[in-house]
Amino acid sequence: MLPLISALTILSVGATPTCDAPTRAKFSQLTGLFSATAQVRDAISAKKSLGEVVPLARRALAAGQRAQPKVQELACGLDDTHAFDACVAPVIWSCESVPMAIDWEAMKGLSRTADEEKAWTLMSQGGVDLLTPAPSFAGGCGDNGCAPQSVAVPNALVTGDGLDAWLSLARGDSALAGAAQQALHSLADTISGASCVDAGQGATKAQLQSAADKLDKFRVGLAPSQAATVGAPVDALAKAIRKGVPKKKCAIPGE
Repeated sequence: MLPLISALTILSVGATPTCDAPTRAKFSQLTGLFSATAQVRDAISAKKSLGEVVPLARRALAAGQRAQPKVQELACGLDDTHAFDACVAPVIWSCESVPMAIDWEAMKGLSRTADEEKAWTLMSQGGVDLLTPAPSFAGGCGDNGCAPQSVAVPNALVTGDGLDAWLSLARGDSALAGAAQQALHSLADTISGASCVDAGQGATKAQLQSAADKLDKFRVGLAPSQAATVGAPVDALAKAIRKGVPKKKCAIPGE
C-alpha cells in the first residue's frame, strides 16, 4: 500500500512560480538534479507518452536520492520553498526521513498503452507501484519512515480485478513485465519477514485465502518457459500468504 505521507513539499507541474534562472543559480550545487527534473517537465509539457516519460522520471528520482542530503541542507531552512519546489518537481522531497518519490499525478494526462493503463490503475487504486524502481510494501509509514519488519497488503491483491491485472502484466511481454514480477517477489519477501501489518489493513482471512488460491491456479496454467520468471514469484507470494499475514498492527515511528 502506498503510504499517505504528510509534511511533504509537493508541487504540481505547471504551477507558479516557475523554476527561474535566479533560483537555479542560487542552488547551483543541485544543477544535476535540476537538469534531470527539467527534462521530465519538458517531456510532460510536450505531451510525450507515459512510456517515454517514465525513464526520465526514474532518472530524476535517482538524481534526487543521490542529492537528498544536499537538498535538505540547502532547502529545509528556507522560509519560502515555492521557487525551489518548482525546480525539483515532479520529485517529492521532505525535511523528514521520508524517501524521495515521484509525483506521478503530474503525468495523469499523458497517453498510455493498454499495459500502462493497467499499471496506472494498479498504482492509483491498488497500491502497487510498477513505475517506481523497487516498490515498497512497508507499513506503518509516517514522517519518520516506516515501521521495521512491517507490511501493507495492497488493495490490488484482494479487491476487484487488481490481482488479475497484476498477473497479466507479469506474464506479458511489455516493458512492465519485469517490474510486475519484481513486485510479486517484493511483496512475498515483505510478508514473510513482517511482524506487524499496517493499521489500515482491511484484508480478511477469506480474501487472502482467495488470493492465494488464485495465485496457485495461475501458476499451474503457466507455460514451462515461464516457470522461473513468473511462476517462482507467484509461488513465493502464495506461500507467504498461506504462512500468514501478521495480526499485530504497526506503530508509526515517532508517534
